[in-house]
Amino acid sequence: MKISKGKSVSIEYAMSFDGGEPVETSSDSEPLSYIHGQDEILDGLEDALEGLEAGAEITVVLTPEKAFGPVDPDAVVDVDVSVLPEDARQPGAVVETQDDEGETMAGEVSGISEGMATIDFNHPLAGKTLQFDIKVLSVAEAGEDA
Repeated sequence: MKISKGKSVSIEYAMSFDGGEPVETSSDSEPLSYIHGQDEILDGLEDALEGLEAGAEITVVLTPEKAFGPVDPDAVVDVDVSVLPEDARQPGAVVETQDDEGETMAGEVSGISEGMATIDFNHPLAGKTLQFDIKVLSVAEAGEDA
């Protein structure tokens, strides 16, 4: 059975930056299972997996545009450090706020200078080219054991 929209798919993967050492693998947990075509994984991965069968192995390289997007300079803001909780007043701290639609957004404090904190709300993987080494473990009708 081939991977196509609505199929239940299970894969093993290793993700790296530009083919370096893996920074995330499914061997750290369970294989990744998803329903193909339901926007559960990156579009670029779905496109590359389309039509493959169980046992297939593939390397997929996704540019930032196909993965988590380019770095958006408008997503980096400076705020008065006094508006941050005491424990978030240091580089590397993660802070949460709400956007105009009430959605929670997380940002990382990237610097503190002269009473101002720089917070980066870009996805941590924005701007990065990602390589995925993937093995398709199973393909089944959704609802069946994959």
